[in-house]
Amino acid sequence: GVHTFFPHRVSDLVDLSDPSALNDWRVEITPFPDVAVLELTRVAIRELELGRREAVDYLGLAFSQTDLIGHKFGPFSREQLDNLLRLDRVLGDLLVTLDEEVGPGRWVLALSSDHGVLEVPEHLAERDPTARQLSRDERIAIRETVQEAVATGLTGDALASRLKEYLSDHPSVAAAYTYRELENVGAHPDSFAVLFSRSHSRERVLSLPARYGVHVRYAPNILEGTSNATTHGSPYYYDRSVPLVFLGSGIPTGSTEGPASTTDVAPTLAHLAGVVVPDDLDGRSLFGTP
Repeated sequence: GVHTFFPHRVSDLVDLSDPSALNDWRVEITPFPDVAVLELTRVAIRELELGRREAVDYLGLAFSQTDLIGHKFGPFSREQLDNLLRLDRVLGDLLVTLDEEVGPGRWVLALSSDHGVLEVPEHLAERDPTARQLSRDERIAIRETVQEAVATGLTGDALASRLKEYLSDHPSVAAAYTYRELENVGAHPDSFAVLFSRSHSRERVLSLPARYGVHVRYAPNILEGTSNATTHGSPYYYDRSVPLVFLGSGIPTGSTEGPASTTDVAPTLAHLAGVVVPDDLDGRSLFGTP
């Protein structure tokens, strides 16, 4: 590629007379939209008097540049380091704003992420020779395998079972799961199958094999294909592990002893705010019952 490291001069990449293109450049590779989110947040807190009324107010914020810059340049790039240093300042300013506008001890905050990410495979390959992006030939081979299974004339579950059998022979494929298997997964000995079952939907087709009833799990550290430096979407730990931090009034310093999940965010915040929640949520309060 080109323009893959600092400095990133907008004049090298964008027609400066085109406001839309200039804005796209800001959004795609710079940290500055997060600053705009912070400024909008300050206005919202002041104008809506959040935290100063006789009610519990909830404000959800998305600081998205870590995601976009991570995709574009990778999680350990200089661009991501620059972005995280700037985001740290933005979050510091947010905490100051909460103390000034709402008052110390009158707010709680949860910080997390929607996913992890694979390290750029070309960099990871220096330590793991199996790490790579799927080659063009491998992608063609997967497509031809699907076509071969379809050509058998089978349909439905029979086609899915045959396709699973064919796909499992590819060296890049760690496992394949039919829709029927995932919908009746039970206590499956393959823990990845359980993870797939939790996100499986017949209405959510994200790959060519899935069009014919099969989800594919590629081997670890293989990038299925993207126009960016890297992406996510696997069930492996590097894609599933995210930070989960709570701070503010009533939250002691320390960490939880047991497992924690992003599904715990809502019930934990509700607990801290004294809000009653249904007892059938996927998550739980990390601070016990109110």
